[in-house]
Amino acid sequence: MAPNDKISALLLHGISIIPFLLYNPYQDLAEGFEDFVHFGRTNTASNSALVFMNIRNNLLSNGFRVGDAKICWSYISRLYKIDSKSPIRLCPELIQRHIVLKNFSKLRVNLAVHILSHSIAADITTMVNFSTLPPEAISTAHFAENFDQLFDCFKNKAHRSKQVICQLRAFLISK
Repeated sequence: MAPNDKISALLLHGISIIPFLLYNPYQDLAEGFEDFVHFGRTNTASNSALVFMNIRNNLLSNGFRVGDAKICWSYISRLYKIDSKSPIRLCPELIQRHIVLKNFSKLRVNLAVHILSHSIAADITTMVNFSTLPPEAISTAHFAENFDQLFDCFKNKAHRSKQVICQLRAFLISK
């Protein structure tokens, strides 16, 4: 980037340039463009967000079966119902808007990405370990964790992307 562009970019820090494009001051680049790692970046805005909305919406309506494992929305819903009754919450960031998806809520990328996140995976795992959720819920936790790592790949974490994609493929094939 030219020195004058850096000055302008510092003024834009923390806001969206256009939908799904953000300036990353730590790497000094605009994130959200198609990035083919070793083959370079394009000027086309990436739309990986649709992947996460579709996965979350399919999880909500049908669930998934990976081998013998069932990936179920009901475990995420039960996590919220149990945790929301506690005065000190395990997952305070999980709110009803994540669980009860009305018309436009289904289009909210941030809600989809949060459901398929490390924190939700960790929360489900904790509840399984304390027998609050059944042992079968661990497959949903692994599913969320794998998509969290995949989302990290989409956010230009190139040093881990190949490893994460191989792990995700192994998870999907092993079941």
